[in-house]
Amino acid sequence: QGIAQTKDAMRGMLDTFVARMEGMADSTGQYQSRLEAHREAIRQARSITELGRRLDEVLEDTAQLQRQAQRAREELVAAREEVEARVRALEEQLREAGDLVRRDPLTGALNLRGLEERYAELAAQAEREARPLALAMVDMDGFREVNSTHGHGGGDAALRHVVQVLREALRGDDCIARHGGDEFVLVLPGADLDEATALVRRAQRLLAMRVLAHEGRHIPVTFSAGVAVRQLGEAREDLIRRADRAMYQAKRGGRDRVQATR
Repeated sequence: QGIAQTKDAMRGMLDTFVARMEGMADSTGQYQSRLEAHREAIRQARSITELGRRLDEVLEDTAQLQRQAQRAREELVAAREEVEARVRALEEQLREAGDLVRRDPLTGALNLRGLEERYAELAAQAEREARPLALAMVDMDGFREVNSTHGHGGGDAALRHVVQVLREALRGDDCIARHGGDEFVLVLPGADLDEATALVRRAQRLLAMRVLAHEGRHIPVTFSAGVAVRQLGEAREDLIRRADRAMYQAKRGGRDRVQATR
C-alpha cells in the first residue's frame, strides 16, 4: 500500500511537471508573439506617450510570465516535498517491517533469522580484520519454577528483564538473540575468551543488583552461560554447540555460573 501511494504521488508530481511545462511553453509562445506585436508597435509609435504605454504593456506581460513561472515552481516544489515525505515514510515502514521479521516480539532481541544474518556479518568482518569473535550461550536458571510460581506473565517479565540487563551490560556492537524458550545467544565481536567471559560475568553481577518485581512479588532471576571463541573457518552451529556444552558444564557446577571453553 505504501509503495502504491508513493507511486501515485510520483505520478502526480510528473503529471504536474508535464502540465506546467506545456503551460509554460504555450505562455512563452504567446509572450513571444506579443513581443513581436509590441516591437512593431514601437517602430510605428509617433509620441513619447505611446512609447510609454507600450513599455507598460511589455512590463505587464513580462510580470505575468514571471508570476506563472513562480506558481509553477511552487507547485513543483510542493509536489516534490510530498513525494519525498512519502518515500521517507515508506522507508521507515520497510525498516520496521524488517525489524519485525528479525526480532523476537516478546523481548526485542534478535530471533534466529536475525541471529543468522548478524552473525554472518560479524564473522565476515572477523575474517577480514583477523579479530576474535566470541559467542556465549545463556540459559536462565530455574525458568520452569518461575513460570510455575509466577505464571507465564512472570516468566515473560523475567525474559524481558534479562534482555534489558544484558543490553546495559554489553557493548554497543554486541548482539543478543533469543535462541529458544529461555536461551539466548550473545555474539561479542573483537572479544577474546577472557574479555568475553568478563563481559558475561559483568552482566551476571548487574542482574544480581537489579531486582525484578512482578505484580508486587519479587522474582529471583539468574542465568548460567558458556563462552567460546570462534576458530578460523568454524561454522556458526559448531561454535554454538561448543558454547552450549560449556553452558551445561556451568549448570552442573551450580547455578549463576560462567564456563569458558577453548
